[in-house]
Amino acid sequence: MGNLISNNTGTGITVDSNSIADTASNTINANGDSGILLRRNSSVRLGRDGGTTLTTAPNSTTVNNTGNGVNCLINGSVDGQVGTLNGTVAAVDIAGGCTDSTIP
Repeated sequence: MGNLISNNTGTGITVDSNSIADTASNTINANGDSGILLRRNSSVRLGRDGGTTLTTAPNSTTVNNTGNGVNCLINGSVDGQVGTLNGTVAAVDIAGGCTDSTIP
């Protein structure tokens, strides 16, 4: 939480294979693929609605990621406030049986 995750050649954060990640207050910029990728029964909790602290504020993007802000594949789940997290394709892409509980 509270990190700068930028300029990776691939995804900024990958959550895979039955894993859980709480992400909040990060700046996720200019990655070569999506800012956050989750797949295979994994879950990501973004910032909370109205969150303002290090552990509850949404993530941000000031330079779009090449893919999506958040990309969910194969039965994952995404929950929380998206904030300004974004990519050149879309802010959030939910596919393959994923559960979308995000708010703008």
